[in-house]
Amino acid sequence: MDPYGRYEEVYRRYEEAHETVCRESRLIEMLREEHRLEGAFDVIPFDTRFNAVVWAFDCFALAHEIVYSYCWMQAHAEDDSTEEGLRLFQLRYYADNCITRISSFRDKAALLAWAYYCAFNPNRREEVLGFSQILKRLQYPPRFGLRIKNQRAFLTQLERLKAEAFDRASAYRHFKIHRLEPKMLLRPPTDRDGLSYMVPLFRPDEIGRFDDELAEMYPDPRERQLIRKSCFVDGTLLDRRKAKDEFWEYAQVKAFTRECVYTCLDVAKGLSAVLRRRAPLKGR
Repeated sequence: MDPYGRYEEVYRRYEEAHETVCRESRLIEMLREEHRLEGAFDVIPFDTRFNAVVWAFDCFALAHEIVYSYCWMQAHAEDDSTEEGLRLFQLRYYADNCITRISSFRDKAALLAWAYYCAFNPNRREEVLGFSQILKRLQYPPRFGLRIKNQRAFLTQLERLKAEAFDRASAYRHFKIHRLEPKMLLRPPTDRDGLSYMVPLFRPDEIGRFDDELAEMYPDPRERQLIRKSCFVDGTLLDRRKAKDEFWEYAQVKAFTRECVYTCLDVAKGLSAVLRRRAPLKGR
């Protein structure tokens, strides 16, 4: 198949995936709520609680980006007309976009709720709290010396983002931030995937495990001693280790991203509805 024909095939699969999501009532309801929020005001009120509305529009924008990347991820995963290397590159690209935005959505949704009660400067990093920090402040305000009321409606939505699927997305983002880029595979990962790193062993428990593994591989003490001696560089014991969770199976990624995608749609809609029913938008 020529390159143009391959592109047409992938785009057809994207349209099929996008049409499936668009038929879902959850996306339709989110779009309706987004439209309602846009029509809820004609002038911007001079009220710090309006900051939460700004974050709500950001949540809607992120939800759209998540759906877009999710559908392209599926299109490339299901395409069998493209060379495997190019197919994996494109699959990993859109899966990365989708998952990192899902993780960002959780933080942004929490910031929406927090902005309703606390005016903070988003340009100051120390003032921009994370999901877990905000959740604790809303759940137990007296512990932090806060006087917050009527936060249950916000908490009901945010607690939906505590699901294990979102923890998986956050774990992915954590590896990415720490320069261990997760890589998608269309099959289960094996021990042969990836290259190992030379890592120094300092802790007694690590050295103990290293010696136990060496004893299992080399029962002869003399041979084992020679092997162990060759593992020292400038007086430091080194071993080969592969990065943990470097490879992710697409089937598992698809399962948890799908759950996250639809939950993000629901939460974006739910938080917006809370804001519309409260000042400064209520009655407008």
